[in-house]
Amino acid sequence: MTTKKRRSLFSFLKNNDWKQYWTTKISTVSQETGNSIVRGYPLCDIIESNMSFAELVFLVLKGELPNEKQKTMVNVLLCSIGDYGFNSMVSVPGRTITSASPDSPMPGIAAGLLSLGRTYVSPQYAGELLEQSYATMKKENLSVEEIADRVVREYTDRGEAIPGLGHPLYRSDDLRAESLLKVQHELDIFGEKSEIYEAIRVRAEQEFDREISLNWPARVACIGAELDMAPFEYTGIAAIAYMPALIAHIQEEVTEGVPLRIIPPIINDYTGVPERPLPERFVKVGAK
Repeated sequence: MTTKKRRSLFSFLKNNDWKQYWTTKISTVSQETGNSIVRGYPLCDIIESNMSFAELVFLVLKGELPNEKQKTMVNVLLCSIGDYGFNSMVSVPGRTITSASPDSPMPGIAAGLLSLGRTYVSPQYAGELLEQSYATMKKENLSVEEIADRVVREYTDRGEAIPGLGHPLYRSDDLRAESLLKVQHELDIFGEKSEIYEAIRVRAEQEFDREISLNWPARVACIGAELDMAPFEYTGIAAIAYMPALIAHIQEEVTEGVPLRIIPPIINDYTGVPERPLPERFVKVGAK
């Protein structure tokens, strides 16, 4: 995937020419009709058509309508999260914020989405590892096994966990990832980039002498890469996929939850120093 060189603010300041400062290929609004034009297609035509949400997501992200395989795969990604109850780092902060601000769903939605990151849901870091590995493999003419060996050695030498391997709750296989892999093979979109991650998994098993599975973020990264998407793009799809569950939790919190959620005392285990008096040099205000 090629990345266009970003423009410099300095050049606009230097030339005092701001004509191309704000540009987008994504959408515009027709001055004649008032209709939004999304990637060249009138939004009203999209609304009145039988276009699926998966097709719209792909169109907005990639600029063209997907073929059948691409549409199916994006739809599968959008359906691959569902919900994880209170094991979720999305629903818990969303519900907590909603319990204190129940007048609008927006604060809870924002709080839930802000919890997506390196250690939860986000496939960004697995995707960046995959993109970097693929680029290095091509640049140095390495085999899939050679780049996998390099990745495992580099992470091991730094004492860092390899993104995309294993899961704290799914001790054997991540069944979500296995289902995504099954669809990948059925749609015949398991390519060289997916092979790299599989080789990394195999090499890690050899290094650590135990069975290791690819987790959901790694499989999403493989699929996104095979669809020629950037890590930011399929990370955004992951956020979209969690929205229905987040909205449902927020609605349930408003209608059935407890106002102003707190950490229950039974699990609030204080580990600081015991209660103690202030030193004598501190005197209560107003004391003589």
